[in-house]
Amino acid sequence: QRLLIMYALASLAALVQLGSSSVIDRPDSIVQGWTELKKTDGLQQIKLTFALKNENVDLLHQTLLDVSTPGNPEYGNHKTVDELYAMTAPSAVAIDAIQDWLFTNFEVDQIIRETPNEDLWSVITDIQSAEKLLNCEYYDYLSDIDGKTIVSRVKLGTDYNVDEAVAKHLYFVSPTHRFPYLQSRVRASLGAGEVNPTKLRALYNIGSAGGKSSNNSQGIASFRDQYYDLSDCKAMWEKYNIDPCNVTNVPSDEPTGNHLEAELDTQYISSMGQAIPMQVWWTKGVNFEDALLEWAQNVLASKTAPPLFSVSYGGPESEFGEAYVTKLNNQLMMLGTAGYSILFAAGDSGAGGGCSSDQPFNPDYPASSPYVTAVGGVTGGTAGKTPVGESVWIDGGGGFSNYAPRQSWQQDAVAYYLSNENSLPDSSQYNASGRGFPDIAAQSVDFEIFVNGKTEAVSGTSCASPTAGGIFALLNDLRAQNKMAKLGFLNPFIYQTAAVNATAFNDCTEGYNKGCSPGVNRGFNAYAKWDPASGYGSPNYAVLKERVLATGQQTIKHEENKLKIGKGLIRDKIENGVKKIQQRILNRLTIGKEPLHGVAF
Repeated sequence: QRLLIMYALASLAALVQLGSSSVIDRPDSIVQGWTELKKTDGLQQIKLTFALKNENVDLLHQTLLDVSTPGNPEYGNHKTVDELYAMTAPSAVAIDAIQDWLFTNFEVDQIIRETPNEDLWSVITDIQSAEKLLNCEYYDYLSDIDGKTIVSRVKLGTDYNVDEAVAKHLYFVSPTHRFPYLQSRVRASLGAGEVNPTKLRALYNIGSAGGKSSNNSQGIASFRDQYYDLSDCKAMWEKYNIDPCNVTNVPSDEPTGNHLEAELDTQYISSMGQAIPMQVWWTKGVNFEDALLEWAQNVLASKTAPPLFSVSYGGPESEFGEAYVTKLNNQLMMLGTAGYSILFAAGDSGAGGGCSSDQPFNPDYPASSPYVTAVGGVTGGTAGKTPVGESVWIDGGGGFSNYAPRQSWQQDAVAYYLSNENSLPDSSQYNASGRGFPDIAAQSVDFEIFVNGKTEAVSGTSCASPTAGGIFALLNDLRAQNKMAKLGFLNPFIYQTAAVNATAFNDCTEGYNKGCSPGVNRGFNAYAKWDPASGYGSPNYAVLKERVLATGQQTIKHEENKLKIGKGLIRDKIENGVKKIQQRILNRLTIGKEPLHGVAF
């Protein structure tokens, strides 16, 4: 409490002293687990990223719903990335303000325009220049988790400030407040690795289904120093008679290693979605938050990215902060509207997210984003039995976002749970009006994996996400085989499907996820239909494939139109939109103040 009071006083003093400057981004909680070492060397290099506010976010949100909701005339009519960048470009006033500010303070060759619509800019500079620009001080911090990672951040308990004329156009500047989240999302299991591809394929009614389309693939997004070994994937495929797949590393020089997270992710998405080409995208950098933004940008810029990604990383929503969450959510919306399916593990700290006593729950992000499919954890169950009989994994993440409101596609499902579950946590501990998650679940305990040629057992919702990801990649494959649109953003389809056919997902009605420490306090109980511990339950492939083909029929016309796009009116419309952005850039080039896209001058 004393630290929070000091933090508030320091912030107020900064505002009074600076007058016309504004604080644009402040964390909701002071990060734990980092020890201050010393003031950062002023000559140390730093790359500052500036996130500009996007325009037409409401239009982007509605477009996402239109192209993602079965029965909507636009269902499956995913938009091009060029259209989306044009739609969400910051205002010309915002771009001019940021550009003038940066050119006033830095040399031309230090400035990078990161995105085609100019909503992300970067500057390569040194700490002393960053401190002058942001009216702050940077300090070095050592991680208490691994005892070796050192990062430079704005001094804890203080703010950074920029001129009001600039601040009103920015979501945030990074790196400033957000620290790397280094806690492992997968843990060694005490069991004997009883869950394997054969068991999962039987449990989820997959049978021998495998990929057949030449126009489909599946992806794993890896971060930090998490590397996999292809020979371990091959060992898994051979042991369980899994048809092998082509594997592509992005970048091609991605290191090889035997790290549990990467080994787990690659072995299980490729085993569930057997024979479907797999891409493993590794984004370099200890700063996970910056790496997430970079990954999303890279996917949007790619012409060959897979239409589905499983991601097993995240952290407490409050440590990301609302400004960052808003920006990344915009990028996740763009990915969904462009036709990408993004699945995130729901987290391994229960509903509480590491809270103490009767504190408010701290949901996991990006799983709590409305624009991803969050996959929770379950355990147990018997293949062929009705119901399957899975129970909630007590450590599985789930609950309600403190930032994003409840979404239209889940309104009925969440309202039903809150109205009928009689043992809810105290209302002060969760945001009942927030986006509820997870959306679905899958097995998450005691998975067998190969590590450097030997088997180990691991647990976590990091097991659940690639398992579900591989199943939905198989469903995407059915769409591709029948010249239908890819599934894209999954949640409207999931909630609509579960409402019309209760057997599409294996409903989990036993168990609960944990709340706050100490002890094992309850978070949210499982309940019939949807609940914030297991979502709608685990996928039943045999039922889902029929629904995927039925809803896919209306998307065929959109796919046919795309084949005709070369000389048609739609192409002209897209090109005209892009030309407007290019002309605006050309106009500013004439005054010598426009950096090239993606590179410094």
